[in-house]
Amino acid sequence: MGNQNAIVGDVMLQLSRVAKVRLCPNADLVADELRAGNYDAVIILGAGQGDVNFRLCLDIRGDSRLYNLPVIFVLENENNREAAYIHGASDIVIHPGEMSSLFARSKLLIDQSQLRFSLQKLLKTSRPLPVTDGLTGLYSHGFVHAHMKHMIADHSSRSKHLTVASVEIANLTEINEEYGYPAGDQVLRQVGNILSLLMRGEDFCGRFNSNSFLIALPGTARRDAFIALSRVYGVTRNTEYTIAAIARPVEATIKIGLTEMLDDEDLAIVLKRAQAEGYSE
Repeated sequence: MGNQNAIVGDVMLQLSRVAKVRLCPNADLVADELRAGNYDAVIILGAGQGDVNFRLCLDIRGDSRLYNLPVIFVLENENNREAAYIHGASDIVIHPGEMSSLFARSKLLIDQSQLRFSLQKLLKTSRPLPVTDGLTGLYSHGFVHAHMKHMIADHSSRSKHLTVASVEIANLTEINEEYGYPAGDQVLRQVGNILSLLMRGEDFCGRFNSNSFLIALPGTARRDAFIALSRVYGVTRNTEYTIAAIARPVEATIKIGLTEMLDDEDLAIVLKRAQAEGYSE
């Protein structure tokens, strides 16, 4: 996606012999192209005039049929790296210095996406009902607490990284009051579905309480977890949540906190710190 001729040429040089590439220079046509075809990933060239390509990435992340698609930005300006991640990029390749890694990184993202989908499909069909949350299909509140004890013990005994994130629907009470509890349940279900599809296969995600979810990323330092959660951050904050029998989308205020667990901490302490630190580098 893009019309920067020099970069298009370099992209084609890296991919044309190992992949089928469809060029689409007009951002307005990309979403329809993606819905109509069977594509494994999207490569976007630059931020675009007026950040049009960043907005395109948000549109992809907000589409229920496309939001799990790997999106790789090829950027000439490293200053746009953080903005690309915030808008939902899966990876950033800097032109021209990192172009030799474009195919390998794209293939890795595609393989991870396909593996994640397969693992989550298997997990949903194989895990016993008592450990699942009936509303969202994620792990239940009780199982989250029980399993986190084992993850924290493993973190302490082996001195492994363990990063914990909280995802909160901050205005769920207001949604319930304005539209009724069934509407709030539908928003919870949609957020839970996003988390289920976007999390890495090795991570642990469950319903923590009435309006929040917990994500644990074992063996992952905070900075790496920040990158892994970038899509979750972008998609959950920019999705238009639809409610049956309500014509207009409902806005859900999503707050994400992220921190790395220290020695001799329990879950309550680390979650409190995650919420205080928020989602930032």
